[in-house]
Amino acid sequence: VTGPELEQVLQARGYTLGHYPQSHEYSTLGGWIATRSSGQQSYRYGRIEQLFAGGQVETPRGSIVMPHFPASAAGPDIREMMLGSEGRLGVITSARVRIRRLPEAEEFHGIFFPSWEQGAKAVRQICQEEVPVSMLRLSNPQETETTLVLSGKAWIRTADKGLRLIGYGDQRCLLVFGVTGNTAHVRLARAQVISICRRQGGLFVGEFVGRTWKKARFYSPYLRNTLWEQGVAIDTVETAIPWARVMEAS
Repeated sequence: VTGPELEQVLQARGYTLGHYPQSHEYSTLGGWIATRSSGQQSYRYGRIEQLFAGGQVETPRGSIVMPHFPASAAGPDIREMMLGSEGRLGVITSARVRIRRLPEAEEFHGIFFPSWEQGAKAVRQICQEEVPVSMLRLSNPQETETTLVLSGKAWIRTADKGLRLIGYGDQRCLLVFGVTGNTAHVRLARAQVISICRRQGGLFVGEFVGRTWKKARFYSPYLRNTLWEQGVAIDTVETAIPWARVMEAS
C-alpha cells in the first residue's frame, strides 16, 4: 500500500499514520519499514520504528511472524532486525502499525533568519525546551533561495527586495515549522516558537510560506526523475549529527 492510499483509507475513518517521507507519493508501507524511514513530521508522530508494531516476513527459510505486544523486556527484538534490513532478510508481507486520530488543527509557518547560525540556535532552543512542534525544517542560504525560486510565485521578487531592505540578505535562512494538535495546543506551541525565534533575529512571515511548502513538499522526486532523464543525477542523503557539528554542516 502506498502512502496516499494508506492515508486515504485511514483519514476516511478519522485516523492518520502521520508518516510523510519526501517519497510519500511513490513509496510503500513495506518500503518504509525495510528502509527504516523517517517522515517530515516524525517529531510528532515518530519514525517508522516507533510506528511499526508487528507483522510477517517471508524468508528463504520460511515465515517469521512478529506478534504485537504493547511492551516487552524479553531481550533482542526481531522487529529491530527487520527495520532497515533493505530486504536482505526477507520480504515484509504484512504489518501492524500504530495510528492516531486526526488532529483538530494543523498549521505550517515560515520564519526568516539573517544567518544559519541564528536559525540553528533557535531550532536548538526549541528542541531543548521541548516545544511541542510537529516539524522543524531549517534551510541553509542556498536551499532557501532554491525553495523560493522553485515555488514559482509572482511575489518572490517583491519579497526578496523587502527582506534585503530590513537586513535579510544573501545569508538568510528559512525555517518552516509545523504545529499539530488541538486548537489550544497549536496556539500555544506557535507562540512559543515565535518568541524563541524573535530572540535570535527571526522574522515571522505567517502561514503563506508554510502553505506553499506543504503544497509542494512531495514534488522533489518528480523533479529528480525529470533531471535524471536529462542526464543530471541528484538525490537526497540524510545524516544525523550532534548539536556541536550543526554550525559547520551548513
